[in-house]
Amino acid sequence: MKKRLFAVMIAIVILLTVTACGSQAPAQSAPANTAAPAPAATEAPAPADTSASTPAESATKPDFSDVSIVFAGDAVGSSSYNIIIEMSKTLEEKAGIGNVDVPSISPGSLGAPYLFEDGTGVSLAFTYPSSAKIAREKGILGNPPVNGSYSAITTGLNNVGAVVVVRNAFLEKYNVSTVEEIIEKQLPLRIGCSPIGSNDAQCVFYLLEALNCSPEKLAEWGGGVSYGSGAENQALLADGQIDMYVDHTSYNSSTMSEIAMTQDVTFMQLADETIQWFITEQGYQINNIPAGSFKGQDKEILMPGTPDGIFCRDDLDEELVYWITKTLCENRDELVAVYSTLDAWDIELGCRPERLGGNPLHPGAARYYREMGYID
Repeated sequence: MKKRLFAVMIAIVILLTVTACGSQAPAQSAPANTAAPAPAATEAPAPADTSASTPAESATKPDFSDVSIVFAGDAVGSSSYNIIIEMSKTLEEKAGIGNVDVPSISPGSLGAPYLFEDGTGVSLAFTYPSSAKIAREKGILGNPPVNGSYSAITTGLNNVGAVVVVRNAFLEKYNVSTVEEIIEKQLPLRIGCSPIGSNDAQCVFYLLEALNCSPEKLAEWGGGVSYGSGAENQALLADGQIDMYVDHTSYNSSTMSEIAMTQDVTFMQLADETIQWFITEQGYQINNIPAGSFKGQDKEILMPGTPDGIFCRDDLDEELVYWITKTLCENRDELVAVYSTLDAWDIELGCRPERLGGNPLHPGAARYYREMGYID
């Protein structure tokens, strides 16, 4: 009995000793444990750095079900209106925005910057980066500089530019081969384009300005500028009533394709200096017509262009714009599947300075592009 009692007492002592040693172990390693969290404490503020964001920061989408925005559309049934309708559905279904209203109130991309004036209620609109720049700095279409404040979400939705065709009969008659030479020789050039207020007409005005000319000077030389629809200009060109047609369009233009197939014309390549003027003075960029896009057009043609972009009010909530940008960009392929004209839309290039035409990115959009590594 005593031996058993003694054995039990020894066991208790050993147990107490082991327990005591176990309780002392953390005390001995405490300096290591207290030192370990130190780096975490100093690194914790890093996510607050607004110069960059990570997917983890934006993983949880806010509830936008009670949010209503206005995405201004062009004429009902127009190509841009239909694209905006599709984008609006995407924003409602994928971003969870409660309502995206698409009123047909846009004057077109050229005059769209004025939609952001205070009181219009427009949240988003298609506009040309060049128009956004000029409207802000100098005013456009005879209007004063825009008062509203706006910035870009994405640009380069299409591959468009100033496509210029000249009747070969005119080139042969005066023995000239470039637009610059025609103007330099003060020839009686008759130009056709869309009505004043269109970007086609604006391209003509800019082209003449770049060459130190104007519609008034052309008139003095026996030429001039006339305005009409694409079909009207096509007929005038065929009848020899105009010598040159300018259309701010793309390489898949049906009007230009028909002109190339039915008329004796040359697709003109503007001089590098002329294109550069459009870029530096008007915020345009260089686009191209791939070789073989039109009958008889065997070489690639570079052209000054200002593709559509999506712009928004500056005071639109940053978190909302982040999710608008993210949703549209990450559903780009689905949108292209519905509207092939968006095929030229390059998400990574659409946020670059050379595509923005001197306009800022909205902070919410910039945050998404930084997260993706597209901009610094």
